[in-house]
Amino acid sequence: MGIFDKDEKGNIILLTNEKGDLIDKLGRKVNEKGYLKDKYGNIVSGMNRKQRVFHSKQLDKGEIPLPYSFDRHNFKPFNL
Repeated sequence: MGIFDKDEKGNIILLTNEKGDLIDKLGRKVNEKGYLKDKYGNIVSGMNRKQRVFHSKQLDKGEIPLPYSFDRHNFKPFNL
């Protein structure tokens, strides 16, 4: 995930650069869900932007596949 401010509901606030690309607060390109991406649309690691974590074909409307996306939605299995 990129670094973002959040609104009162906890949703991330996406930013855009002068070219219209979605970016985080550090100016890194992100997709519509806030995940860091490379020039091919693949989700990449925040530590090493060259390491692909998910291929763009694995995404569903920009979202990473289950079970990895549970953390994204504030899912806490210990609260069940």
